[in-house]
Amino acid sequence: MKKKNALKRIAAGLLTAVLMLAMLSCGGTGDAETTADTTAGTEADPATDPATAPETVEEETTVEEETMTPEPEPADGLFDSVVCLKGFLKSQNESYMTTEQCDLIWNEDGTLTMKGTWKEGKEFSPALTVSYAKMVKSCCSDYTDTDSLPNAAGLAGDPYRALVFTVRSDKSIAGDTNLYITSGKRNAGEGIALPLVDSVGSGDREYLVYDISGQDFTRDYINKIKFTWAWGIGSADNLGASVTVESIEFFHTFDEVWAAKGTAPQQPADLSGEKLGMSADMLDDLVQDVFSGGLVRNETVMFIDPGDEKALLYKIDEVLSVTNYDNTKTYVEGKDYAVRDGKLVALEGGRLPLITAARYYNVGSDSILMTEYQGKSVYTHWGEGRAMTDWQVNVTYTHSDTWDGFRTPCRQSVYTQFLDKLKNGEDVTIIFYGDSCTYGAASSFAYGYAPHQKSYAMLFTETLAKLYDGSVHYITLSKPDTCYVPREDVVYGSGSRITFINPSVGGWTSADGVTNFSSYLAPYIRQYGCDLFVLDLGGNDGSAPAENTRRNDEKIMDSVLELAPDTSAIIMTTLLNNVEATNGWAGGEYMQEPLLVKCAEQYRRRGVPCACCQFNGTHRALLQKINYRDVSGNNVNHPNDFLCRVYAGTLIQTVLGYENFD
Repeated sequence: MKKKNALKRIAAGLLTAVLMLAMLSCGGTGDAETTADTTAGTEADPATDPATAPETVEEETTVEEETMTPEPEPADGLFDSVVCLKGFLKSQNESYMTTEQCDLIWNEDGTLTMKGTWKEGKEFSPALTVSYAKMVKSCCSDYTDTDSLPNAAGLAGDPYRALVFTVRSDKSIAGDTNLYITSGKRNAGEGIALPLVDSVGSGDREYLVYDISGQDFTRDYINKIKFTWAWGIGSADNLGASVTVESIEFFHTFDEVWAAKGTAPQQPADLSGEKLGMSADMLDDLVQDVFSGGLVRNETVMFIDPGDEKALLYKIDEVLSVTNYDNTKTYVEGKDYAVRDGKLVALEGGRLPLITAARYYNVGSDSILMTEYQGKSVYTHWGEGRAMTDWQVNVTYTHSDTWDGFRTPCRQSVYTQFLDKLKNGEDVTIIFYGDSCTYGAASSFAYGYAPHQKSYAMLFTETLAKLYDGSVHYITLSKPDTCYVPREDVVYGSGSRITFINPSVGGWTSADGVTNFSSYLAPYIRQYGCDLFVLDLGGNDGSAPAENTRRNDEKIMDSVLELAPDTSAIIMTTLLNNVEATNGWAGGEYMQEPLLVKCAEQYRRRGVPCACCQFNGTHRALLQKINYRDVSGNNVNHPNDFLCRVYAGTLIQTVLGYENFD
């Protein structure tokens, strides 16, 4: 609110107050000046006759104007415009904020401090969660409905693209500042942290800049913003450490952000490597890149009722084949299906497998899955084995449009040491360590039915053997709950012999991976060594803080490096559980990826060849195009054969890079 005690009788004084307030308002570039312009200050009072007014009165008025400084406005917890919330007030802002392991301190200067409440020796991961729509509704008087949210049509009719948290740390803390932005189908916004001088921990400002436009927010709203700022085990060094939020701002473009903050993001190091000198034709059809070219092979889709129209990853130009899941039946265009506006349609009276809504929804209460149907949460079809895949069909088609979503970046140069061993024909050992997806669920090979396609771990390993003219030697493990492997070696040539070891167990959390390390993993490293270690845990950690997964992954990684210090490593992010589930399956898996990317970066700084394979981001991007049931093997938390191929492809992209093939 503007102060009402400005000197109305003196025009120059009024002008000075306005100028000062403008410079102090949100988005200003500097501090208000403390003295007025002396020329303006000598203007006569209109009520005074300039010919007769005593000179001393004019001088006294000038002195009074020059020494008067407007008081700072009190924090009101409101947006002074849509672009900036600067000044937090408990009575205005607390209603849409929740905290974990921290207290909120509402400072007199309008900033908001989060002070940790963890205990020494205990795990901690404090966080502040903000309900996005409630924040805008509470803080902006121009809000009417979701169309007026900053990332939607916007209060000014022009969507805002960038969300910026300005924070500073009052004390060095263990961990990183992170922002998670949740939308529609559990999508996390991609963001960057920009320290103005130094990283959080020094007391300098840090800007957390996130993109709130594009595919992650196609439903034109954001559910919540979760800000985390520390993690680890409580100790005397970090007990009570705090972080202060100075402002929350929106910008139309990132260039506006860089201009306002006087900084810009550093370009990441190019880790994409070099050309492999190999033709893409060497790749098996099962691991061809689905994100480039104009052909997709055997993409799966699941219809519910006759007349259903389904979008695929791309807009169909021409269908080359539609078959059942095991490729024993072929369906006919015009009789069983049609193509309409680039989508596939299940025709009335056709032979496509249709589960029907009556069978898919409102199943028995023994189902472990519930989704929303006709405005209600109902028990929904799920199941292992062929329970889902009997209702899925394979579609091979051509397309002209290109992929516009996320895909994991190439990190080939990180793996030069490992790839050189393959080039030189040296024998190597690859060890996978994870949960059910790494075990092999729900590949048809693992469950013993046609088409018997292998798991993503096997597809990736056999691809390396084929490209480098080698072989794969599968080790059968003594643990009964680990995966089944082929009884015979797969041989392509006389090059490297790749020993494949996979002590992964379905249902494991990342904590289980730590607990069982000495019995499930360490003996095999001691016996066979380890040249490439692939860690894929976190799919069962959705109800735990993402920091727990990172902390447990680091424990496992450090233990592996003690036994095999020269190993190369891949930290994978997990797939999403069913994002349509209403009974708890959809958790916080999406929040692990930013932390695991940072985790891999830290290992690289230590000289460990390590990168993050971002399958979670890839899966999120897929689900912007298709339904979860189209590519799931159980409709809850397992990939089907098609998604297993995409899984393997993300590893190939990470280690080799599809763009590096001729």
